[in-house]
Amino acid sequence: MQPAGYRIETRLPDVASFNRLRESAGWWALDPIQVEAGLAHSLRAWCALKGEEIVGIVRLVGDGAMKIALEELIVHPDHRRQGIAHALMREAMAYIETPCPRAARST
Repeated sequence: MQPAGYRIETRLPDVASFNRLRESAGWWALDPIQVEAGLAHSLRAWCALKGEEIVGIVRLVGDGAMKIALEELIVHPDHRRQGIAHALMREAMAYIETPCPRAARST
């Protein structure tokens, strides 16, 4: 179930949206080249969108078999308390439950 007025898509965020969300959470923006390289090596990611604006992300890293770790879960403060983080985590956990044995999970 998607939060009302939002949609969840399996996709990587663009570099600008990623850094904008980091800054909205009180984290510093990273070098765009670093972000682009890091995102490219993601195992899987989901974005929450309001219209065409990315307002939340969850990203997994790992080898996809023995180790999968949640790297980021960020929801822009203006869009919190709408069920977005819950919806993003539901997608991530469904993915983790499929390919990764319980003993290999990491947080």
